Parts: sequence; C-alpha cells; structure tokens
Amino acid sequence: MYNIGLIMSPERTNYNGIPTGIVIEKAESPERQKILAEIVKYGMGFSRGKIQDASSISLQVAAQRPVFLDYLSYIIFGRIVRLSTQCPEEKKEVCISVKFAHELGEYINLQVTKSRKNGLKSVDFTQEEGRVIVQKSFEHINADAIFAQLSESEMSLVRRFGSTIIPDNPKAEQRPSEFRLE
Repeated sequence: MYNIGLIMSPERTNYNGIPTGIVIEKAESPERQKILAEIVKYGMGFSRGKIQDASSISLQVAAQRPVFLDYLSYIIFGRIVRLSTQCPEEKKEVCISVKFAHELGEYINLQVTKSRKNGLKSVDFTQEEGRVIVQKSFEHINADAIFAQLSESEMSLVRRFGSTIIPDNPKAEQRPSEFRLE
C-alpha cells in the first residue's frame, strides 16, 4: 500500500489548480506534499464537474461569488469522501456517495495517467488503497479562509446544495427499493 504518512504542522501552502483560500497542511516531505496537492486538485476539479452536472444548481451557483463555488466544491469533495466511507455494506448499491467515490477514483486514475510527473501511476483510486489516499488528502485541506468570507445565508445555501448533489446515505432500516433521490 502506498503510504503518504502526513505530519501536521502550522505551515500551509497554496498550489496552482487549487482555489485561493484552500490550503493543504504541510506533509513530511516535498514528494508527499506534491501527491497531496495533485489529489486535492483532482478532487476539487471533479467536484466542480458534479456541480455543473446538477443543472438546476449550476445556474444558481453561477449567480454567486467565485468564493461560493470554491467552498461548494470543497463541501462536495468532503461529502463524497466522508459519506462513501460511512455507507453500510448492505446499502452500497443505493449510496450516491459510493457511486461518486468510484467516479472520482476513475477521474483521478485518468488524470494520473495524463500526468508525466506523478508518482501515483501504480495506484488504482477506485480500489481501497486509492480511496485511503484520497481520504487522507482531503483530511489535510484547510478551507477556513474561504469559510470566513461567506455570509450565513451563503453557508446555508452551500449546505443545501451540497446535500442535494450528494445526498445523505439512506437510513439503515430503509430498503433499496424505498430510496429515492429527490
């Protein structure tokens, strides 16, 4: 398994391809820092695509400030990572987050194969090893600078859009045939 073993520090860095205000905690080595930056960049790009795919939401997002889209992309990325790991095994076929986590893995695999400098070509991000790397990468994002720029009404809208695009996992007692996307 490819271990990116991170050490948290107060130092943070912005990278090209990652929205200003979203920073990644420093890793123990420059190589691991590059891995984090690449995975976060791909995750944020994938999340923006999911926002654009949600046509009714994308029109409303277009009317918002750019910081709104940046924070919503972060929230979507987080919902995919968190909810896909929390979906019970017997509900995997109806958890939208699991479907999107697999799509995210495919997207990252594609981006990695296009990249000449990436050291992750041997990792399959649709499998457990790759999902762990994505989860660790997400856990080391700090979006406080963007969060602080949003009003309470914008935050409410971000939460609503986030849960519409990536709905919560179905309840344990709910059968797959009863689960419907609103």
